[in-house]
Amino acid sequence: MTKEVTKEERVNDFSPEEETSLEEFRKAGRPGILSISDKNMSQWFALYMSGKSYSEIALISKSKRVLILHVSRTQNWATLKKAYFSDIQRVIIEEVKNTRIESVKFMTDLIRFIHKTYTDTMNDILATGDMSKLVNMDFKTLTYYFKAIEQLEKMLENTSNKIRKPTKDKDPVVNININAPSSLETGEDDINIKTTQGFGDTLKKLSDFKKDKTNDKK
Repeated sequence: MTKEVTKEERVNDFSPEEETSLEEFRKAGRPGILSISDKNMSQWFALYMSGKSYSEIALISKSKRVLILHVSRTQNWATLKKAYFSDIQRVIIEEVKNTRIESVKFMTDLIRFIHKTYTDTMNDILATGDMSKLVNMDFKTLTYYFKAIEQLEKMLENTSNKIRKPTKDKDPVVNININAPSSLETGEDDINIKTTQGFGDTLKKLSDFKKDKTNDKK
């Protein structure tokens, strides 16, 4: 809903030629004004809000342009249109902000899912030394893990630029540690990824193991 327009906030979008036509119309006693119906005004305003010019509205509705100009001035069409698009802009900005936060939440959930998928098996392998369990592990999925981390860092960087600039006496807006399972926290002016240690070290050890196996085969 648009706010009430004050006299000081009123604007118009008339060209100099249209202003002249309106002045001549006023001096002539506003001929034809009584022929304007509610249906006419509704149709004209709908066309105006869809982006049509006054000349286009007159052509489409087969009406006199000066009558349309008169209604536009008396009903403050230009001001209403400005307020309407200001409201739309505010809503869009809020929706973009919410979507960005939801996207970050999804990426952190995806990372946690991959952690859950692999951590138990990897920890068991490291504890027992039983490498046979590696047969059932698809390490291709880990590619998505690192892509998710990369994408999340980009998203957080973009978000932090919108929220505030880091200062010397305050921690960075983004705090992310890929060596661990993560969870998302949002504050008044920052977004943090909280982590616990372990996952990155495990990946490194398994990676080293796979390299050793490859070298042994050569």
